[in-house]
Amino acid sequence: MMRKSSLLKYIGKLDYEIYVTRARGDATRFIKKWCSTHWKKVRVYACGGDGTLNEVVNGIAGFKQASVTCYPCEQHGY
Repeated sequence: MMRKSSLLKYIGKLDYEIYVTRARGDATRFIKKWCSTHWKKVRVYACGGDGTLNEVVNGIAGFKQASVTCYPCEQHGY
């Protein structure tokens, strides 16, 4: 378990962006465009279901600086 003091050293030092998809294929297009213009290492967190993860994986394919993590939180609407 991380100590609180270990976590505090990252406050204000993390660079992140939250992108909310609006339609099918949106995540793939966004990730490809982003990765093609940014060359530093990046980790993409796919928050959703298997469709979202699939789009993110397809978006980072071929970009060595990118990796993906999945946070499963799919909503079925019921």
